[in-house]
Amino acid sequence: MPKIRIDILEGKSDAYKQQLLNIAHDALVEAIKIPTGTASRSCTNTSIRTSKFRRARRTTIRASRF
Repeated sequence: MPKIRIDILEGKSDAYKQQLLNIAHDALVEAIKIPTGTASRSCTNTSIRTSKFRRARRTTIRASRF
C-alpha cells in the first residue's frame, strides 16, 4: 500500500492540509496508477524551530510504495 506523508509548518488550516493530501494522492493515482483511495495519508505539523525547517521553510511531501 502506498504511503503519503506531508510535513508542513504549523499554522495551516485543516482544510488546507486535507487539500494537499488530496492533491498528492491524485498525483500518485495518475503517475503510478495506484487504485483510488488505497494510499495511507498523514500530515504532520512541524515547528519553525525544528532544525530541518529553519533553513528550508517549506513543505515536504514524501510518497513511498510498498
